Amino acid sequence: MCASVAFCQTNVLFVGNSFTHGHAAPVNTYNNGAITDLNKTHQGGVPGIFKKLTVQAGLDINVSIETVSGKTLAYHLDKKSALIAGSKWDTVVLQEQSTEPLPVAHGGTPASFQAGADGLQDLILAKNPAARVILYETWTSPTSAKKEGYNGVLEAMQNDLRDSFRHLQARSIRTSGKPDYFAVAGVGDAFMRAVDQGYADPDPSDGIAPGRFYLWDTGDNLRWRRKTGQEGSLNPNPKNDQKHVQ
Repeated sequence: MCASVAFCQTNVLFVGNSFTHGHAAPVNTYNNGAITDLNKTHQGGVPGIFKKLTVQAGLDINVSIETVSGKTLAYHLDKKSALIAGSKWDTVVLQEQSTEPLPVAHGGTPASFQAGADGLQDLILAKNPAARVILYETWTSPTSAKKEGYNGVLEAMQNDLRDSFRHLQARSIRTSGKPDYFAVAGVGDAFMRAVDQGYADPDPSDGIAPGRFYLWDTGDNLRWRRKTGQEGSLNPNPKNDQKHVQ
């Protein structure tokens, strides 16, 4: 059974920034004692939540995190290669800085995104030929959809992000001859589905519509929110975990 699941491996590494480790407590330190922080900064975030889920599913997976706030994959390739290449990985999740994959006309530097991701993939596969490298698709937000020239239209920005990530994954022949990326984790697409299906409110400026929740941090309307009121629990018994995960 485990062999059929992408993450059913022994060692999983998450590389990224605050879109992975979380913006503030309690998210950014959630379950950090159960994972390994390669930078020794005590981050938890998405990897900490993922580790909790694996334990509850009865899986024995070693989870590690290598994150630096605000940084790009090119930064991790330049400054963190020794850490990333220093261990055996079965699955590595790469999260780019949130606007780097956008077209140049919208403030992005897609060439840098592709070079950073490709460089990290080459580094990882050189040490771990069977590793699965997964791209973590970032999301649009009310702040970035205005700042990056989309006139606040969330879907337009998310379409460009999706296209950039899918383009990188879909290239059948790499210049380096290395295998393509195993998958794109459509986190940004999941954000948009919540909006499109009427679960999440897309615009905080006029208040939150009754019966909907707000996906983004109310401090910057950019990063994922610490609490939406709709998370549920990582545990079938919500009184055990819900207050810690929100």
